[in-house]
Amino acid sequence: MIKKTNLIGLLLLISALAIGCGSSASTDNNKTNSGSESFSEKEEVEQAGIERESKEDNETSVGNDDNSELKHTEYEGSVNEDGDYIIELVDTTEENIIVPEQINGATVVEIGDHAFSGEKTVKSISLPDTVKWVDSYAFSECTALEGVDLGSGVEYMGDLVFSYCSSLTTLSIPEGTTTIGALFCFCPSLKEAYIPASVTEITGMVLNDTCPNGVIVTPSGSVAEQYAIEHELSYRNE
Repeated sequence: MIKKTNLIGLLLLISALAIGCGSSASTDNNKTNSGSESFSEKEEVEQAGIERESKEDNETSVGNDDNSELKHTEYEGSVNEDGDYIIELVDTTEENIIVPEQINGATVVEIGDHAFSGEKTVKSISLPDTVKWVDSYAFSECTALEGVDLGSGVEYMGDLVFSYCSSLTTLSIPEGTTTIGALFCFCPSLKEAYIPASVTEITGMVLNDTCPNGVIVTPSGSVAEQYAIEHELSYRNE
């Protein structure tokens, strides 16, 4: 009976110890899981911080890119039967344009209709001496354009080449030019336009009342002088 009682007591003790170990193991597991969860939350916070910094860096970079847009000038055109280049379209963000003598290995000889039209950032344009023809509306609506160096090779200039060039103040047509059209229209800032004696044909009204301050400057006895007198335009001899 004592042995049986002792045996029962021993079994109860073993059972109690087993339950205690299980509770301890469970507690340890819970502690481990809790630690893992805490570590995982820490990782998420740190990752979120990295991502936020990365996003801020990217936003700063984008802003800088917007403020530092690269200047560019692009030309489109065609090659004529003589193998020379005609500029037909210009896309630019620059203020001062120097047109090259050659594009894609072909000599630039002509500025086509509307080639620079509406390029509102352009303040000055310089043409190479190779250009012979400046077609109608070539520089129209270049509202910031203040001056143009036409080079020394221009022979022909079409109609309304400088129409709506509201900032243009002076223009000198080069010696050797023979034909010009109605060059100026809605050029309120224009003060002087030099027309050389080489111009023997004027196909349209060079100046009109949309250029109220404009004066033709030309040699005495020139076709331009006679034109100004006949059309009651302001002029003076050089």
